[in-house]
Amino acid sequence: MNKCLRELRQSIGLTQDELADRVSRVLNKTLDRSTISKIENGGRCSMAMAFAIAKVLGVRVETVFPASTVLPDEQAATSELSA
Repeated sequence: MNKCLRELRQSIGLTQDELADRVSRVLNKTLDRSTISKIENGGRCSMAMAFAIAKVLGVRVETVFPASTVLPDEQAATSELSA
């Protein structure tokens, strides 16, 4: 579980929907609440998504994601398609 992501998101008063919307704008890619929920509940994400989430939250990516929860972008694309 990515308790840190959930705590950071809640500490700045964002819902999962709001975080997904803001990250969508950074990535120029549509995301929804379920994507944020999956990550908060232990799912892995691409490096691009990890950096976008950190940017929206105003923290360094290492603050939110330990290395084991971030996939190289090409591997994440395959993983996200199969999910």
